[in-house]
Amino acid sequence: MVSNKASWQSALKVFLDIIYGPLENNNYKWAIMGSIASVLQGCEIEPKDIDILVEDPKTVHFISSFFTKYYGESKATTPFDENGVWVATKEQPVFEGEGPFTFKWTYTKFNINGLFIEVTHKIPRENHPEKDTNLWESGQNVWPYVKIIAFENYQIPVIPLELQLVTNMEREFDIRVKQTINIFRKYGFDETLLLRTLNEPQKKNFDKLIS
Repeated sequence: MVSNKASWQSALKVFLDIIYGPLENNNYKWAIMGSIASVLQGCEIEPKDIDILVEDPKTVHFISSFFTKYYGESKATTPFDENGVWVATKEQPVFEGEGPFTFKWTYTKFNINGLFIEVTHKIPRENHPEKDTNLWESGQNVWPYVKIIAFENYQIPVIPLELQLVTNMEREFDIRVKQTINIFRKYGFDETLLLRTLNEPQKKNFDKLIS
């Protein structure tokens, strides 16, 4: 069960109270992904942060500019430094550069009520094998499949569970996989979309889990 429900709900509401209107008024595409998206779609897991995907790297800068009071003191030079935690600062509100697996990142991270908010835009470099074919949770082909979920007084876009499942399988998040399967059994799922995301071994594993 979700043990820090009040914490994530409070942090998400603060985030939305500040930025929802500006995002909508400027027609910027964004969506919640990761554990919060799973919880909002019925999974009973414990969110550890709030992950936001955006369509345009400029939107990362736009969002970050509204949250300067939540900037911190960074202990790392990049978000991928294992020796410390990178957070937005006045000197570096947004990280731009290459990250793992030859992705180009535009990224910011700040803390609201004890929960990190991470806003991400990433695209494969030209030599990435999935540059033109990828359909995955944080990829830029997700936008036609985004779902709208009610939260407080907001209608917020979220990445559907069908696109999250492959991520959770690959990262061996067994509890999330189990929770997702339970939701699929109870409410159904978009089989066409799901099958586009899974490779053959994952499809076989899914068939076993759903049966």
